[in-house]
Amino acid sequence: CLATTSINNFEESGSDEFSLSVYPNPASEILSFNFNLSHTGDVQIELLDIHSKSAISKKLLKGIAGSNSATLDIKNIAGGMYMLQLSDDKHTGYKKFVKYWSEEKSIAGVEQS
Repeated sequence: CLATTSINNFEESGSDEFSLSVYPNPASEILSFNFNLSHTGDVQIELLDIHSKSAISKKLLKGIAGSNSATLDIKNIAGGMYMLQLSDDKHTGYKKFVKYWSEEKSIAGVEQS
């Protein structure tokens, strides 16, 4: 479930033209993120686990020049450390976040006791 709306505040991720922030961190069910684009275009979103394997396969959304905001449903992934990756045709941004452990899910085959 991805939705985009307009927003105004950002945390820098290494470039004046492409910034990315995530919240809440840690997250449990929904991860929200803000990003800034220098031009209108497609943005690829991928969620990577600590082994750089795709936890949520690439999703595409339409970004507008300026401020953007979206959400990602993460309730069906295991708890642990993840990296949100956003890419357009000119930039790539990464942000680490923590997914709360849940009793139904485990990471790397390790059950929570």
